[in-house]
Amino acid sequence: MIVTFCALILLLIFLAPSVLSRGSTGPFGDRFGPARMAAALHIITTIPYLLLVSRDAAVVSSLILKHPSIPDLDVAIIWYAAVQGLAFVMLMLGISTRFPAGIVRKFPIVGESEKPKRVYIAAAVFLVVGFVSYIVLIRTIGGADYLINNLHRRGRLAQGLGYLSSLVPVFSFGILLLIYSWRYRPSLIKFVAVCVTVPLAVVMFSSFGGRKLTLHLLVFGVLVWNYGVRPIRRVVWKGILLSLVVIPYFVAMPLLRSQGGVERFISSPALLGSEIVANLSKAVTGLSYVDSYLFIINHFQPDRIWWGRTYLDLVTAPIPSSLYRDKPPIDDGVYVRTLVGGEEVRPPTSRRELYPSSWPPETLGTMYMNFWIPGVLLGMFILGCVYRGAYEYMRWSKYTLFSILSYGVILANFHLSNLRIVQVSTRLTMMVMLFTLLFGAKVKRTARNRKGVGGSEVL
Repeated sequence: MIVTFCALILLLIFLAPSVLSRGSTGPFGDRFGPARMAAALHIITTIPYLLLVSRDAAVVSSLILKHPSIPDLDVAIIWYAAVQGLAFVMLMLGISTRFPAGIVRKFPIVGESEKPKRVYIAAAVFLVVGFVSYIVLIRTIGGADYLINNLHRRGRLAQGLGYLSSLVPVFSFGILLLIYSWRYRPSLIKFVAVCVTVPLAVVMFSSFGGRKLTLHLLVFGVLVWNYGVRPIRRVVWKGILLSLVVIPYFVAMPLLRSQGGVERFISSPALLGSEIVANLSKAVTGLSYVDSYLFIINHFQPDRIWWGRTYLDLVTAPIPSSLYRDKPPIDDGVYVRTLVGGEEVRPPTSRRELYPSSWPPETLGTMYMNFWIPGVLLGMFILGCVYRGAYEYMRWSKYTLFSILSYGVILANFHLSNLRIVQVSTRLTMMVMLFTLLFGAKVKRTARNRKGVGGSEVL
């Protein structure tokens, strides 16, 4: 009963911005604006999980249930819900601030010269580069049969091939450019091309990576269509239809990637359907960070906080592991996983001494374990400002493809944790280089700056 009550209170808090801003415009009224997107993400990753826990406490990781930091699960969830509610309020306050708009107007507009011919050529280049990189990667590890028989070891198969692995995801840029080109003229060829390349991308991304690349492709495709082609209506119903495809995929992939999974389900396809139904709850637990938050919020009392020590690992992040064997991890989630397993560690610690998997702390967890509640409040406010800045840059850029994708990358990935900072910085840098090369960039002067100056300055 207590867990259900916490879930309902959080649901009301998450829904409040959308209800109060109904009929308005801007970052709170826009269906795909940062306030509603952030609220939807919080609802999806939090509420279903807590409702499952209210029915069966065993949904929570056994590591959490056995850890001495959490003697009473109900009390732990009440404390978590209080912190999560405050964090969300600060996130909304950050989104409501206006000063990010003034900052992003000083940024160059990347990808400004989006002529139809350039868009089609760029789409072809991205598709070819991504697909060829995937084929070379498959051949390098020993062929498709070897990959299928070793899907459970997919992470190790690609070790040392980071340059190829980083090129495969650019295949999604080609698909998104095809979708974006609908703004010029719809055609049957484009429709067929998207229908062929999307399933191919799902196979490519699922072979080596997790499910995140596929989910991001779908989310970015929705954003590109809404902002780059035409606004999407009836969002709720279309979201439900999309979830009927996404949820089975999200559940099926771990089953297929288990040892011998592909052979077992190929020989008995009906078995895969029954296994998906039996494991639907894993779609909820797999999307949620509540376990990580429960542990962090209840383990890191004021006398245990790290005072920003995790950020010291960013100093050594650019150094190759081959040159620095005892390099601390870029992913600060490995500290959390090591701690929840019963070992006492503090950053910086060599990656070799930590557990070889991660419980991502994201902004809430990272700021809590470094600076306790004041850190959470400040960190979530900063995150909201970043979301608002990305949204305002997209509007200031007149919805160029680069600005739409940048907005999507920040909404889907950015947090004030080491891993997310490195991931988003790397991806945005690559995007800036690619889109500047293909479509150029310019400084768009504000009305005050333009006074007495004729036009924009081309870079």
